[in-house]
Amino acid sequence: MLKKNLVTVGIVASVIMMVVVVNKFQPSRIGQQQIVDQDEVKKLLRKAEEIEAEKSAQEVILETKSTFTVEFECSNGTFVVVCYSDWSPVGVAHFKEAIEAGVYDQSRFFRVVPNFVVQFGIAGDPELSAVWREKNIVDEPAKQSNTKGMVTFAKSGAPNSRTTQIFINLGDNARLDGMGFAPIGQVISGMEVVEAINSEHGDRPTQAQAQIQSLGNKFLDENFPNLDFIIKATIVSSEETEES
Repeated sequence: MLKKNLVTVGIVASVIMMVVVVNKFQPSRIGQQQIVDQDEVKKLLRKAEEIEAEKSAQEVILETKSTFTVEFECSNGTFVVVCYSDWSPVGVAHFKEAIEAGVYDQSRFFRVVPNFVVQFGIAGDPELSAVWREKNIVDEPAKQSNTKGMVTFAKSGAPNSRTTQIFINLGDNARLDGMGFAPIGQVISGMEVVEAINSEHGDRPTQAQAQIQSLGNKFLDENFPNLDFIIKATIVSSEETEES
């Protein structure tokens, strides 16, 4: 869609530019209209630049659909997630990049609320966390509902605030669908492992996210012992298909 928009803008801008050139050779028509035409060209060119910049910034090829499977080896067992780019193109591409960068390895499940969510995704290494918490991605509409087993990026109330934090729905949380929480995948095996993640600290660690970000696992281990964690997140299969 972005590619089509850019082509359309380019064509319109070219046509208007031709009109301006013709006007230069017709003295009776030079004046206010030529100024308006030139302003329209500038506006269209700025719009084209904005569209191209948005596409480049996200580095997402929307013409390609991809599906990949991730195995999460955890301190209490293993679960598997399948992600679908047509659910959330920007989110899925970002999640894959973060997995490959090792963001989720050794990451603690710092928020576990039974029948609601289990949340993770702050890197255990503060230096890695500092890099990735600045990599915000744009919001996307929820194409799937936040039902049990769905995997979704966490975000604040601010627009475009998704970074690396992920939650897995432990119940039917469809009320989140209209609040900017777009599922990117779902647990296809090991949901019993997800539901058994240690919940003794509940929601309390989320009140200390600044300390978790700056001190990493050291802070969590000292203040919230016995948290379950991801030993290793591994992409075990990946498929890409060109859209027709």
